[in-house]
Amino acid sequence: MPIAAYIVTGEDWSIKGPQTPAQELLHAYGRAVDNYGYEQGSGLQFYSKDVVFHNQNNVDYHGASQMWPWMKQLFGQFAKMRHDILRLTEVKEEGAESSFLTVQMKRNIWLPGNTSDVPDVSAPMAFFCRTGPGDDPQAVGGLQMTEVWIYWDTALLAPFLSQDAVVFRTKNPFESEGAS
Repeated sequence: MPIAAYIVTGEDWSIKGPQTPAQELLHAYGRAVDNYGYEQGSGLQFYSKDVVFHNQNNVDYHGASQMWPWMKQLFGQFAKMRHDILRLTEVKEEGAESSFLTVQMKRNIWLPGNTSDVPDVSAPMAFFCRTGPGDDPQAVGGLQMTEVWIYWDTALLAPFLSQDAVVFRTKNPFESEGAS
């Protein structure tokens, strides 16, 4: 089956914005994260109810019911965030409803008390996600993320956060002991 591939530079993203439904989903998700949108709702507009989210610490979060609280714990401690896309690649089988996005970006973080335009931390980040038909009526453009992999240099936060901060944890705090 023929494959469609879209390659978008950060400059193109800034000028033209998202060009496909999967990119629209990513754009809406990025706005929600950068503007504390995870403080409301359940996350089902972005994540399928069965999403698996793999993070850089080899921890898997299952479902929006685990993802949204984890995001609140992680991002709620920062004064401000901004994600700058450097390059995005979308691969999609022609006629398929699902896409695979690979995104190279910078995660810029302002810690409490920093009111300047310069972030305290600018961490390189790789974000991969599979999108598919949504299982919730609030799904962005009828799509949701069905699996996500995220890798970023969290060690850059070590001088600012305690060792037991959620960003450094190697176990899913939302699963009971012995759960798979």
